[in-house]
Amino acid sequence: MKTSGRERRRARTGAILSEPDGYAMVSVILVLLLLATLGGASLVNSGVDLQSASHFRTARQAFFASESGILHALGTINARGVQDFSEDIADGDNWARLYGNSDKTMVSDLQSQYQIAVAFDVADPASSGTITSTGTSDMEARRTLRVRLVKGPLAGAGPLYLADEDADPDFGDRDQFLIDGNDHNTDASANPGGPVRPGVSTRNDDVANAAVGSLTNPQKERVRGLGFSLSPLSPSVLTTDGPGSIDLDQIVGHILDAQAVTEVHDPVLPPGSYGSPAVPQVTRLTNPNVRLEGSMSGAGILIADGSLTISGTADFMGWMIVRGDTILSRNENTGVDGNATILGSLWTGDLVIQVGGSAVIEYCEACMALADGVGTGNNVPRIMTVSSWQEVF
Repeated sequence: MKTSGRERRRARTGAILSEPDGYAMVSVILVLLLLATLGGASLVNSGVDLQSASHFRTARQAFFASESGILHALGTINARGVQDFSEDIADGDNWARLYGNSDKTMVSDLQSQYQIAVAFDVADPASSGTITSTGTSDMEARRTLRVRLVKGPLAGAGPLYLADEDADPDFGDRDQFLIDGNDHNTDASANPGGPVRPGVSTRNDDVANAAVGSLTNPQKERVRGLGFSLSPLSPSVLTTDGPGSIDLDQIVGHILDAQAVTEVHDPVLPPGSYGSPAVPQVTRLTNPNVRLEGSMSGAGILIADGSLTISGTADFMGWMIVRGDTILSRNENTGVDGNATILGSLWTGDLVIQVGGSAVIEYCEACMALADGVGTGNNVPRIMTVSSWQEVF
């Protein structure tokens, strides 16, 4: 009896499947299929895990960038100081001048950036506001933080602040001066619990280096305060990037617009009293070059629109702002050296001590508070402090 081809193939297949080796082959194939499936699933899961890890990393980088933006903006604000937040900081032109318009790139991670927006609080525009910082990174990661700011302590530049970008201070040939950033009381006694400021604060490193370079070793011992050291000998001279000339104009403008002002137009400042601790006042010297040849005392705020040459004796408590140079020199007629004693703070374009002129400038927080409270108050710039923060998204 003949068999068909189909029947013969069935017979052969049945024989194979009926043999042990045939079962083993099928088992191997099934195991390989299972392993391939598991391997594929593992690769997919690994890809998902790697992608999740990458998203987590970039999201964290965006968060760090946002935090960096907050710190950068707050530092910019507090370097200038604030009298009126809405005008000094939140004003678009002012903020662009202080901070710039462009996004900032992280130096440590060039793929991460931050963008800053500032706004005043409508309920208290002069004293509070917000910084909103949006950080971005790879894979479209984005994190936004917002902090609320309120006015804090006085922005203390120290006893001597050189406001000119190109100041070249001259401390003379002798050590007839003392510039001390350690806090003092209104009677000139030391206040150990008070703030410690730089003896000399400058706008930039070039001015700071010029100041240090102009000091002899004995003179370096006479500039004390934050960072001062006798061994190794290091005077207290620090770059604080404080208010520039435009900022100083605005600061003075706030004071003059808000307070009653005693104006003196003479090129030679008449001797006498210009305010007292009991009755401090704002005094403005409008002549571009004022010379003090006799003696004067005063308390509160003294503003010189130009330069002030002291060839007599000046004794002042509070805040002295000389928008030009402060020069201590000898009176050509009497031969008397110029001597200045300032308890509080002197902000000046530059300082020049000629011949035997002397200066004692000691920081006094209470004296600056006295200046701040003249008239309607809020005269001295303050730093902004963080009262709350939140992650927006």
